[in-house]
Amino acid sequence: MKLMCVILCVCLQVVAFSNVKTLPGFEVKKIHTVNKKSNGSWVSIAFDPKGRLYACDQGGALYRMTVDGDSIKNLEKVDSPGRAQGLHFAFNSLYMMCHLGGKSGLYRLQDLDGDDKFEKVDYIMPLKGQGEHGPHSIITSHDGKSLIVVAGNFTELPENCVARGKKNWKEDLLLKHLPDPSGFSADKMAPGGWVLKLNPDGSGREVIATGLRNTYDIAMDPNGQIFGYDADMEWDGGTPWYRPTRVNHIVSGAEFGWRRGTSKWPEYYADSLGAAVNIGPGCPTGVVFGTKAKFPTKYRKALYILDWTFGRIYAVHLKPEGSTYTGEKEVFIQGKPFPVTDAQIGPDGNMYFTVGGRGLDSALYKVTYKGSESTDLPSEPLNDLAKQRLMLEEYHKKDSDAVAKAWPYLRHSDRNLRFAARIAIENQPYDEWKNHFYSESNPQAVITSSLSMSRYSARTEQKKILTKLLRLDFNTLKSDEKLEYLRALGLLFSRLGAPSDEGRNAVLSKLEAIFPSGDDLLNRELSRVLVYLKSPQVINKSIILMKSSRALAEKFDVDTTVQYKFAKDLEGMMKNPPATQGLHFALMLMSAEQGWTKQNYVDYLTWTAKAQSKNGGNSYKSFVANIRKEVLKNSPAEIQEIAKKLKPAEDEDKNLPKAKGPGRFWKLADAVAETKDLTTASVENGAKMYKAVLCAKCHAFKGVGGRIGPDLTNLKTRFGAKGILEAIIEPSAIVSEQYHNIEITLQDGSLQVGRIMSDEGGILKVSINPFDITQTVEIKKADVKKMEPSKVSPMPPGLISPLNPQELRDLILFLTAD
Repeated sequence: MKLMCVILCVCLQVVAFSNVKTLPGFEVKKIHTVNKKSNGSWVSIAFDPKGRLYACDQGGALYRMTVDGDSIKNLEKVDSPGRAQGLHFAFNSLYMMCHLGGKSGLYRLQDLDGDDKFEKVDYIMPLKGQGEHGPHSIITSHDGKSLIVVAGNFTELPENCVARGKKNWKEDLLLKHLPDPSGFSADKMAPGGWVLKLNPDGSGREVIATGLRNTYDIAMDPNGQIFGYDADMEWDGGTPWYRPTRVNHIVSGAEFGWRRGTSKWPEYYADSLGAAVNIGPGCPTGVVFGTKAKFPTKYRKALYILDWTFGRIYAVHLKPEGSTYTGEKEVFIQGKPFPVTDAQIGPDGNMYFTVGGRGLDSALYKVTYKGSESTDLPSEPLNDLAKQRLMLEEYHKKDSDAVAKAWPYLRHSDRNLRFAARIAIENQPYDEWKNHFYSESNPQAVITSSLSMSRYSARTEQKKILTKLLRLDFNTLKSDEKLEYLRALGLLFSRLGAPSDEGRNAVLSKLEAIFPSGDDLLNRELSRVLVYLKSPQVINKSIILMKSSRALAEKFDVDTTVQYKFAKDLEGMMKNPPATQGLHFALMLMSAEQGWTKQNYVDYLTWTAKAQSKNGGNSYKSFVANIRKEVLKNSPAEIQEIAKKLKPAEDEDKNLPKAKGPGRFWKLADAVAETKDLTTASVENGAKMYKAVLCAKCHAFKGVGGRIGPDLTNLKTRFGAKGILEAIIEPSAIVSEQYHNIEITLQDGSLQVGRIMSDEGGILKVSINPFDITQTVEIKKADVKKMEPSKVSPMPPGLISPLNPQELRDLILFLTAD
């Protein structure tokens, strides 16, 4: 409670709202300034059937008023429970999501005699949870028969719920994870924030979706599709587990993977759903579709989402993609400061929204369209894939036809269709679909259905499930299937326990040879599984990847001058960004308890010490410190003494040119497409990028650079741009014999990978750092069991990740120019 108070008290003392801007053709007017002393700070609004506007103070009363042109009249206080973050009129009632300590939850207010007073107040759904992560908003279902409500991750599910995704939520993590070091959400476990459907009287409660963090509001399009604007923990900025605020398509049975601290599921996990649109830093509040607005067609179709922190209302232009949606954001309205809280389309077709919250000065605004564009809204029915998804969602309950209807969709290329099919199957008795898994031959269907098997099978089935997965040829899987395959293994082990020695060895023989790969995300999941299985190779390989990880110089499209620590954190991250990919490997190695060498410890502790000097969110530095402490817990006394004295190594790269970014995890096809036209590229900047991404560390070019790898001076005579990019992005595809690393397996089963620099007096001196050939370890030949060339290139993948498309073109021109 103390922590929550601290958070709520970090606020601006706003005395005026200024610099309010909108798009051409639209007009924004402030029509009422709220008297904070008498009327509080408004955070939720709704129009009643008579067209009057209701607004609720976050910490106080409910008010009613009539909008009269560009002003309001008849402002009056209405008797109610108050303190509502959600207001909604439906079923001849006003519904309020209230924060009242032991009486928090959903209230139904009814005026039975038409005297404009709510004589009947029913507490129809008690909830344990309050505050800004508590009970939130309410809408009416598409069929007009039910309510749909949303709550944040501090809110327990109410009693007597039926879950479409089944009540089988667990953390489902393969390795050790850490809570937020500042204590935020430290005791909050799955299922996180949720969306619920219920009858008008509060009965018949169905859980639609889980795994949200703190979706404040939801809205529905004309086809009945629900969307919400979800927050992530801004304190996690700069970490690999941070996810930007995002618009989610909230479908039946959905799981969005929020977990506390470092535990959040990546959005590519097969048993989770990703965002429809990633928005970026912000603080989500109200959302509304423009369907009923007198706006141009494009803006009637838009979803409007409100960002309290950075004072923006975005218009999100959604478009179908498969059975779900993607889209683009556009800044519709912005101000400074401008803490927007809620928005509604009025009966007059104008948009109304409030600013305020957390005790700030508050006001009511109106948005009117003044242009001449058409305001028609043509009907846009769902596409065939979306209709198929809705058909599958009809089976998210017990139905004798469900398995036969849904199982074929486990093979489908559309992720959301596979997800809907899996949820339909999991709602049926286990014995009805178990044998379908064992007879399935399609790789995608095997991977997807194995998730269900892991959740519903007994421990005795583990070996058979693993055998089925091991029969798949990993190398022939598509990149997305490979990620899902590794998640399937992780879920199998976390749910049904560690495999036998035979199973462990079979998995290691399949995965060790391909780690590291040329795919950054694949390397993340390979390291996770290999650490769990105690691979003798994983520590050394992960440390090499950790040390070669480069910071992505992301540029945030927000105003970092606003007076919030979050904004200052973003500003600091842009100036001194952390290497998030490297931090992932640091987190994974936190669970590696065996196989460390002294040099591994020194490298790890040096890197993490340096990582603490970078800038991230409020908890970033403490996260790094706690990860480091966990590794030291199991380290020898000698290492703990070294750690006390160890200072961050001098940053040799501090004077190197820096990429402007924003970078990305480049895929070969995307990189090739972006570099087809080099007419605008710069040789001069390409030379800088050659150094910025560390090419010059290992490769000479026209006499400048290192000698560890091949000389690149005449590169253009041997390769075109595509060949060069392939060598950079997929360095292990072809490795020249003269540059092979050697894999040295020791008698104790551990592995060391590197280049043999000398073999004298029964001692091998092995270089283990691809960027520093002088960094070596010594190995007694008597301890060697076998040596063989490594199939993995000493050149780490992902070195061009910091580059934006223009910088990548510059680099390619530099390497191919005369």
